[in-house]
Amino acid sequence: MIDDTSPLLDNIDTWELNLNTLIWKNITHLNRKWQRFYVGRQDNNGLSLWEYKQLSELVQIQDDLQTNTTDRLQSRMDSLKDEIHKYSAFIKEYTNQTPNLAVYYQLLIPPIAHEVMPAFDNRDDLSRYDTTLIIDDIKIRYKTCDESCIQVIIEGKLSEDKLKLLQHDLRHKLSKIENIACDVVEI
Repeated sequence: MIDDTSPLLDNIDTWELNLNTLIWKNITHLNRKWQRFYVGRQDNNGLSLWEYKQLSELVQIQDDLQTNTTDRLQSRMDSLKDEIHKYSAFIKEYTNQTPNLAVYYQLLIPPIAHEVMPAFDNRDDLSRYDTTLIIDDIKIRYKTCDESCIQVIIEGKLSEDKLKLLQHDLRHKLSKIENIACDVVEI
C-alpha cells in the first residue's frame, strides 16, 4: 500500500536479506523486467464489477431456464427476475446508467491477438475476475485489487504501442461500465 488512497496491489518484488547486516534489499530489477499498471475510477470509489458478475450469472440462468420453462420452474423465473431487477437497479443507481453487459463481457478481452490461459478451478472469491492472456509469448494477468481497480501485470516487456493499446482499451471499457472517467496508473 502506497498511501490511504492507493489500492492494495500484489507485491511482485523479490527481496534479499543480508544476514550480516539484517538489511533487506530489493533485487527485482535483477530478475525481471515486468510492466504493471492499474485502472480505477477517478473518484477513487469502488467498482461495480461484483454486481455486474451477479447480474451476468442471473441473466445466464434465466436464459437457460427460458428454454425449459414449466410450471415448476415459473416460480424460479419470477425469483430470478426479482434478483435481476435488484442488481440492475443497484448498478443503475451507482453508475447512473442502465447496465451494459455487452461491454462487461468484453472488459478483459483486448483488441490484440492473444491466447486465453485456462482458469484454475480452485480460485478463491477474491480472484473471481482474474484472467490470464498470452500476447507475444508474454503472460498478461488481469486481477481485481480490493474491488477498487483492475491491476494488469505484464510478465515481460510488451512493445510500447501494445502496452498503450492495453491501457486505453481497459480504461475505455471500464469508464463505459462505471459511467465515470477512469485513470491508468503505471506502477
